[in-house]
Amino acid sequence: DFLAAPRRRDCPQIFDLKLNADAESMWNTPATFNLWATGKCLRVLQEDGGVRNQQIRNQRKAKAIYDVIDGSDGFYSCPVNSKAYRSRMNVPFYVQGGDMQAT
Repeated sequence: DFLAAPRRRDCPQIFDLKLNADAESMWNTPATFNLWATGKCLRVLQEDGGVRNQQIRNQRKAKAIYDVIDGSDGFYSCPVNSKAYRSRMNVPFYVQGGDMQAT
């Protein structure tokens, strides 16, 4: 029987079919959806020019948003005054007079 064969020492336990069969496939089952989703994201990232190209694109998007905030004559304001410390992922801002009045 194939499963009865001893596992090779150089083979990681996750690939030990007997161990997995004895545990009814519950021993260290890989998170297949997570691996699939990560693969899809990495493929898109690679097709779009990689991490460096994504960094450039995100810098441009953040600059466009901060330019609107900074050029709004105080209607929008950013609590982070130093441009060196502004985030490219989370752009905090306030609306003049409070958010509740603007909605």
